[in-house]
Amino acid sequence: LTVLKVPQSGGVEELGDLARRRQARQQAHIRRYFYGHPYQKKSQLAPALRTISFDDVTIVRIGDDRDDTASHAMTPLGQEHLMKVDPFRVRTVDPSDRSSGILHAVLGVSHAEDEGSIVKENVAGYVWVKAVDMEKRTLDVLQPNHIDFL
Repeated sequence: LTVLKVPQSGGVEELGDLARRRQARQQAHIRRYFYGHPYQKKSQLAPALRTISFDDVTIVRIGDDRDDTASHAMTPLGQEHLMKVDPFRVRTVDPSDRSSGILHAVLGVSHAEDEGSIVKENVAGYVWVKAVDMEKRTLDVLQPNHIDFL
């Protein structure tokens, strides 16, 4: 058995201190939303894990698409990007697509009647996607309490 050390690619950058602090703050805020402030003796929050079928929810992404930003980055300097990106564009996300990026994502829950009115409606709450089971076609989500607001 021979082990070779492969040099790091020139395009790879280590996370800096600022990025690490930002990531830690984001995780702390998410944890506080679901579990309460860590310094409270008795938390009033009791998060609940719930399993939801793919067929029972519609997941949408609002705004800029990752593909659009990539094509925008490839536009030659000094030229305007031909494809304007609508910040309120609503796209349906297929949870069974592994590249959908919903695993470990925080999703806003809306009671909008249709996808067109979703940007005008209030958010009822947030859930965190803990697991995606492709075989059973289910999502395991953590919600801040046992009340059924989905």
